[in-house]
Amino acid sequence: MWWPGAFTFYNNGNTQQIYCGDGQKHESQTYYPVQPPVMMEEREEVKPYDEPNPTEEWLAKKAEMEAKKNATGAEEAE
Repeated sequence: MWWPGAFTFYNNGNTQQIYCGDGQKHESQTYYPVQPPVMMEEREEVKPYDEPNPTEEWLAKKAEMEAKKNATGAEEAE
């Protein structure tokens, strides 16, 4: 029997089949699953550029540059 749980009935010229099982075919050898191959480790992520969030150092430098620009503009207006 290849499929344990499969039954065929014959009655008054009619054939009926029924299957009550777990869907596993009967085999003479036991199934031993093989372990999958070892996967490659992930490479280290490299950031292509700095984040666009301004730091306090950058904001201080920007304020200083704007102050110089405003001071230069005020001197030229005089």
